[in-house]
Amino acid sequence: MYPKELMCELHAPGRCLVEIVVTLRNTPGSLSQAANAIAALGINILSGFHAALPDEKDARWSFFADLTDRAEPQQVIEALNGSGVVTETKITKAQFLGLMIDEVHFPLFVLSERAVVFRVGTWAAMFRHLTEMTGKSVASVLRHQMGLEAGDAKAKQVQAEFNLHGEDALRIILAERVAKGWGVPSILKYSPTGRNAVVSVEGLFECMTMGKDATEPTGDFFRGYLQGALSVLMNTKINVREIECVTKGHPKCSFEATTVEVA
Repeated sequence: MYPKELMCELHAPGRCLVEIVVTLRNTPGSLSQAANAIAALGINILSGFHAALPDEKDARWSFFADLTDRAEPQQVIEALNGSGVVTETKITKAQFLGLMIDEVHFPLFVLSERAVVFRVGTWAAMFRHLTEMTGKSVASVLRHQMGLEAGDAKAKQVQAEFNLHGEDALRIILAERVAKGWGVPSILKYSPTGRNAVVSVEGLFECMTMGKDATEPTGDFFRGYLQGALSVLMNTKINVREIECVTKGHPKCSFEATTVEVA
C-alpha cells in the first residue's frame, strides 16, 4: 500500500510556486514530451495528477511546480505550447509566496460522481458533537442508519452499472473503500448459501480517532454500510455486528454478517 496525497495545497516557504494545467493530446508519448519541455527549463514538478479516458481526444495534466530561480510563467507556457502535443497551458501563481492552494479544479469528482473531502479529524469532531447532543445510544443508531442507506444505494449502483452480483459485487464495493480512504477491507468469509459473511478492515477511518479505551465498538457507520450492501447482494435482511474494534485494542475492526431470523 502507498499513501496518496490529493493535490490540494502545498506549503514551501520562500519558494515561487505555481499551478500548471496542461491540455494535451491523448496519445502515447504526449505526457513524456510535455514533461521533457518542463525538464528542459530545469523546473521541478512537485505533485499533480493526469486525467484521461480511452475514448477522449484530449487529456489533462495538472501539477504544482517550483519556478524559483528557473523560469518565468510565460517561458513555461511557450515551452509547453511549443512541444507539439499541448493545445493549451494555463498557469496560476500562488496568492502568497510559498503557499499554493488549488483553486482551479472544481467541482471534485470521484468515480464520475460529485464528491467532497473531509479530514478524518473533521469527521470525528462531527460525530463527537453528535454524541454530546444526542447521547451515545442515539448517536450510534444515527450513524448506523446513515451507513445503511449508503450501503444499500452502493450495492444497487454496482449491480446496475457493472452487472456484478454476490461476492464479486462486494469485492468491487470494498475495493472502492480503499480508493476512497475508508480503510483496507478483506473478505474473510462469504457464504451465499448460508447468507453470512465476515469482513475485517484495517485502518477504518471512523474508529482510528476514537482512542483505545472504548467500552463498545465504534464502527457504526461502516457496520450499517456493510449491512445495507449485503442485504441487497444476498437478497435478504442481514444483520451486522462489529466483533472486533481497534478502539478496544484489537489490531483491526471485524464485522460479522448473519441472516435476520424471521419469527
